Amino acid sequence: MKSFFLLLNVISFCFCISFEIQNNSATININDEILENPFSGGINYARIAWYDWDQDNDVDLFVLDEDLHFKYFENIGNQETYSFILEEHPINNLSGMSWFHLDDLNGDGVIDLATQSTLDPSHVMFFEFNGEEFEYTSLLYQDTGQYLISASVMTPTFADIDNDGDFDFFTGNINGTVNYYNNIGVADGLPVFEFISSFWQNILIVGPSQSRHGASAIRFIDLDGDDDLDLAWGDYFQRSLYIIWNIGNVESPMMDPENFTYQYPQNDPIYTSGQNMPSFSDLDGDGDMDLFITVLGGDGPIQLNNNFLMYQNTGSSTSPVYELSTENFLGSLDLFSDVVPAFVDIDNDGALDFFVGQDYTTETIPTQGRIFYFNNENLNQLTYTLEESEFLGSEVGLSLSPEFIDIDSDGDYDLFIGEYNGKINIYRNDGNSSNPIYSSIGYLNDIDLGFFSIPEFCDIDNDSDYDLFIGNYNGEIYFYENIGDSQSYNFIESTLDIDVDIDLSRSAPRLIDLDYDNDFDLIVGTATSGVVVYWNIGDQEQNHFVRDECLEIPYFGNNIKPSIIDIDEDGILDIIVGLSTGGFLHYQMTPFSDVNYDYSVDISDVILIINDILDQSGTQLNCLADTNHDGNLDILDILLIVGNIINN
Repeated sequence: MKSFFLLLNVISFCFCISFEIQNNSATININDEILENPFSGGINYARIAWYDWDQDNDVDLFVLDEDLHFKYFENIGNQETYSFILEEHPINNLSGMSWFHLDDLNGDGVIDLATQSTLDPSHVMFFEFNGEEFEYTSLLYQDTGQYLISASVMTPTFADIDNDGDFDFFTGNINGTVNYYNNIGVADGLPVFEFISSFWQNILIVGPSQSRHGASAIRFIDLDGDDDLDLAWGDYFQRSLYIIWNIGNVESPMMDPENFTYQYPQNDPIYTSGQNMPSFSDLDGDGDMDLFITVLGGDGPIQLNNNFLMYQNTGSSTSPVYELSTENFLGSLDLFSDVVPAFVDIDNDGALDFFVGQDYTTETIPTQGRIFYFNNENLNQLTYTLEESEFLGSEVGLSLSPEFIDIDSDGDYDLFIGEYNGKINIYRNDGNSSNPIYSSIGYLNDIDLGFFSIPEFCDIDNDSDYDLFIGNYNGEIYFYENIGDSQSYNFIESTLDIDVDIDLSRSAPRLIDLDYDNDFDLIVGTATSGVVVYWNIGDQEQNHFVRDECLEIPYFGNNIKPSIIDIDEDGILDIIVGLSTGGFLHYQMTPFSDVNYDYSVDISDVILIINDILDQSGTQLNCLADTNHDGNLDILDILLIVGNIINN
C-alpha cells in the first residue's frame, strides 16, 4: 500500500481541470440598485449584434469589446421577458477584430460572419458557420477584383437598401461621407459587390463646429414606419445620434441630408462621450424596435461604465418614442477598467467580503485608482453591498492590486497594495479583526518592478511565515523569500524553479494547492493568454513548477487577475477573474480528478477511463482521461483516481 501512494505522488503532477461559468451566482447592491448578474464581465467599447442563435424565438446577444474578443449571451427568457446569461459559444474562439456583422450574407440559409481582417484592417473577412465553428472562407471582393474596403476606425453595416433580397455594404469615411457597395450576386458562395459611390446620397456629417468629423458607427432601420430604411449615425464628435431620414421608397432610397435629426431620440436625447453605436431589436416582443447604444468613445470624457444603454420604445413601430430604461443593460458590475478582486472576511462575521482594486477612474483629476469595499452579510446567498467606494481614501495611486494577509500574526488582516509604479504599498492594521484601522507605513523594502506590481503571499517553503510572489507588466514573476518569522517579516529576492519560461505579459500570480498534494500550485492571470496553470511537482521544501498544456478554460478577456477561493463554502473552488473591461467573471472549478465533470470523484470516473482505454484504436486520446498526461491511457490513470477516491 505504501508503494502505491508513492506511485501516486510521482504521477500526480499533471491533471486536466476545467472551469464552468457560473451565472447569477451573486447579487450586488450599489446605492440601492441591485445588480443581479454582476459577474458577467464589464463593458468598455463594445460592438454588439442580435441574433436568435438557439432558434427559440427570442434574440440572443453577441458582444465584441475593446479586448477584441467575443462574448455570447444567451437569452433564457422569452419573447416578452428577456434574461441574458454568459455562455460558451463557437464565436468565442475568434479574436483580433474591431467590428462584426452576423447574417446570412450569401443567401444559403446558413449564418455568416463578416468582420475586420486581422492582417489588413481595411479589408473584410467572410466566415461561414459549418455546424461547429465559424470557418474562414475568404476576403470579400468587388466585381473588379479589388477588395471590399472599410476604414479601420469605422463600424460599417450591411443592409438591403434597395429591397432586392440581398445585403448591400455601407461604411463611413473620415471626411463624413458614406461609401456604398451594391450587392450584385453570389460567386463561389461569396457575395460580390459593386462600388457605387464614396459620397452616397450626398450625406455629409461634420462635427459641432461644422468643420470636423471622426469615426462613425452606422445602422439602417425603418424608424418612421414607411417601410424604407432610415440611417442612424453615431459620430466621434456627436454625443447623441444623427438620424438621416429616407424620403424615397423601399426600392429607391432618397436620403434627406438637409433636414436630418441632430439629436436622437428627440424626446430624450442620448448624451455620452461620443461615437455611439446604435442597434435595434424588438427585445420585449411588443412589435416595435427598442434602441440600444454602446459607447465607443469620442471627443468627450472617457466613458468606461454606464455605456450599454437601452432605450425602450414606449410608442409604436410607426411612431416610436424612446425612453431610457437602463445605462447598464447586462446588469454587470463595471468599475471602469483593469480590476483586481480580493476576498477576505474583513469584519470577522464568517462571510467573505469583496474588495476590488481599480486601475483608475475618470471621476477624479488627476486620475487615481480606488479600492471598493463590498460587504457580505450572508455567505449562503452571496449578497454584496457597496460600503465604500474609496477604501483608504482617494489618493492611493494607480492600478491597485490589494492583497490582505496577517503578516504580523496579530489576528487581523494587514493590506499590501501593488501599484502602477511597480512598488508595494503597505497598510498596517492598527485595529482588530472586526474593526480594521489602516495606517500607511510606506513601500515594501526597495522593491520596484517597473510597472503593474501584483503581489501574492503564501508559505511556499513551509516555515510558518508568508513568502511573497509578485507579477509585473513584462510577465515576469519575482519570488521573495521571507527570512524573518511570522511576527517580523524580512523579504529577500530568491529564485523560482519553473520548467517553462513565462513569456506572458501583466502576470497576476496566485498560489493554491489545486491537486491536494500538500504543496502550492501556481495559477497566473495574463494580459492576452488567459489563465495559465503550473503544477508543483516538487514538495514543500523543493518546489518545481511545470506548465499544464491541457487546461480547459474559456477565454473571455484581457488582463486577467484571478482570485481563487471557495466563496460559497460548497467544497468546490471558485475562480473570480477581473478583466480589462472593468468587470468580473465567475467560474467553478471541477474537483480534482473529476473526469466526467459531475462534481464528484467516484467510481464513474474510473469507469470512464477504463472505457477510453478499451476504445483507443483509431481514436484520439481523451485529454481528461489521461490524468497523468503521459500520452497514454493506461493503469496509471486508473490508479491515480482510485488513490484520490481513497484519500477522500
